[in-house]
Amino acid sequence: MQASEREYAYFEKMLELVYENEGLKRQNEELKTENRTLNAKLEKAYDFMRQFTINGMNMLEQFLRSIGEWVQQNVAGLSR
Repeated sequence: MQASEREYAYFEKMLELVYENEGLKRQNEELKTENRTLNAKLEKAYDFMRQFTINGMNMLEQFLRSIGEWVQQNVAGLSR
């Protein structure tokens, strides 16, 4: 392969990588936007759950406690 052919191949590969990089940047921005939207919805759900109480504990605290208990039980089950 001559030097000019090799340079052309490198140039083509560089262009391919530049286009791929631009696509990944776009995808990353889309995911950041989606993440912000989902975090906002989650915060609204948490605010809603804080309004109601069960056994003297608001729904959010009850939910987080039950999730913690579930995780502990399942992690304990994995270590057996």
